[in-house]
Amino acid sequence: MNLDELKSQIEIPELNFKVDGEKDIFNDVNEKYNNDIMIYNPDVKLDKEIGDYEKALDYLEKGLIISRKIGNVWSISNCLSKIGELYIDLENYNKALQYISKGHLLKTEIGDKQSLGTDFLSLGLIYSKLNQISESITFYYRA
Repeated sequence: MNLDELKSQIEIPELNFKVDGEKDIFNDVNEKYNNDIMIYNPDVKLDKEIGDYEKALDYLEKGLIISRKIGNVWSISNCLSKIGELYIDLENYNKALQYISKGHLLKTEIGDKQSLGTDFLSLGLIYSKLNQISESITFYYRA
């Protein structure tokens, strides 16, 4: 499966960046960070730790949309993998596989070897949960 096929498989809903009909979150973030957005957000980690996966997913989806708007491929790949990790926690392994695979391909394209290792571990876990042991071992070995 190539990158274009994977991109077409996962549809990310467009989110409304308007707050109270006035403030545009994208423009506010864009100005504040001068087009250099970091998707790591302590609130996402906290929400995940207390079990509010819906809120954590919302933050990551917004981060994904902003990352796409500013064209930050690293941030896009990281958001996709983080969303996949949430789906692992929710035991939705097929959805996790889709997101992490897509993030993994982008990381391969940009040569982010450190993050690739994390994705290999996640993919190994997913395949083991799906009882595809051969694939699981392959990804664990590559990590």
